[in-house]
Amino acid sequence: AVPFEIEIPPGIDTLAQALEKRRVIGGQDADVDIILQPGIHRWTQPVSLAAEDAGLNAYRTRLLGVNATVSGGVVVREWSRVNGSSHVWRAEIPADADLSDLGTRMQLWRGLRRYVPARSPELYYEECSK
Repeated sequence: AVPFEIEIPPGIDTLAQALEKRRVIGGQDADVDIILQPGIHRWTQPVSLAAEDAGLNAYRTRLLGVNATVSGGVVVREWSRVNGSSHVWRAEIPADADLSDLGTRMQLWRGLRRYVPARSPELYYEECSK
């Protein structure tokens, strides 16, 4: 059987919307492919997968995409050097950022490079370069 396709443009919570569509159409007669179009697909809340997200009668649900990024990340702007240091920078985390799992999930990226965040008592993260 030809897979049923759900194409998802980049945007906010588009993956959750795709899963909701997938639940509505079922999947008893063919695979269901959720195709992420190129770009950034942002999450603002956890996406939960349940039994109804799997295919029935040995059919599958597949998440496909080329040059697509699924991210729950928050853009942090307005970096400044700390006390004239050339290696330590600071920026405030946006007020709407979810800090419920601070230190567990938080990662600091600039482009494709991951940095080691250092936490201060004021809940600021400082970019620490070598």
